[in-house]
Amino acid sequence: MAPSLDDAFDKLRWARHHFEVLRSEIEPFEQRDTHRFTFEVDADAGEYVFHVHGLEPPHADWGLRIGDCLHNARTALDYLMVQLVALATGDEPRDVRTISFPVETERAKFARRVERLREDHPALSGYLTRIEELQPFNVGNVSIWGTGGHGWPLIHVLPPALQRLSALDIIDKHRVVHAAWLGHAWHRAPSISSFAPEGFTPGAGSMGMGPLEDGAEIGRWRFHIPLPEKWEPEQMDMKRAFPLEVAFDEPHPSKGVLEILPFCLWGVESVLRLFEPVFTRHAPPLPVTAIPNLR
Repeated sequence: MAPSLDDAFDKLRWARHHFEVLRSEIEPFEQRDTHRFTFEVDADAGEYVFHVHGLEPPHADWGLRIGDCLHNARTALDYLMVQLVALATGDEPRDVRTISFPVETERAKFARRVERLREDHPALSGYLTRIEELQPFNVGNVSIWGTGGHGWPLIHVLPPALQRLSALDIIDKHRVVHAAWLGHAWHRAPSISSFAPEGFTPGAGSMGMGPLEDGAEIGRWRFHIPLPEKWEPEQMDMKRAFPLEVAFDEPHPSKGVLEILPFCLWGVESVLRLFEPVFTRHAPPLPVTAIPNLR
């Protein structure tokens, strides 16, 4: 069978299938909004501490489906690598062994991984050069991605998408990547201090950044003392200031499941599209800048 990307695109399609099932379950779960907030006041310190209660537990199977989505997406990249080797060597794809698509944060590690491939299969060199450009260690390389406003290096998000996918897939190989509540969206939310009565002068504040359990502290805020009056924040205002969503149960999670998984899937499709001309037109892969940067 001639090398092609059919199997790789099928794996990506199956990853998207798992994601769509997740989305159909997580979106209404997040929107049920059954949790509530409480607060404690230390008037002497001018500090308000906020806790969240009544968190409905995420479904236990979501972590398994997240793993299925991650694995199929990551495998699509490995399939690409197998097909490139088969194309360069003339071997049948089924005879290509122990080959995976490299994703490395360190240039030296990438060089070690592909050194033997470059030596044994010189025809792979051009493909490996394109793959090297996509590595996370090249994320701000102006010779690859160019510059943006004011001459600053342009940060293209394709390398971070591959890095995020690889990191989550590695975690899933060792344990289930469970879904958990996370109060991360605070950077897009109004500060709780904006709901305080006139006369409250805000000071320092902090937010809980890790996965949340029932009763967890979600944030705290200090105001200049003495406090001008007794203020009891409204439940609706606290929900606006501390938006929650379902994320990954990592020590330092970043963004929710419904944001990160599409980001990873976009990264995989982008890589496959770059190499599609190799198989459909016997042409070189597209330049990495052919992929529009996400905003």
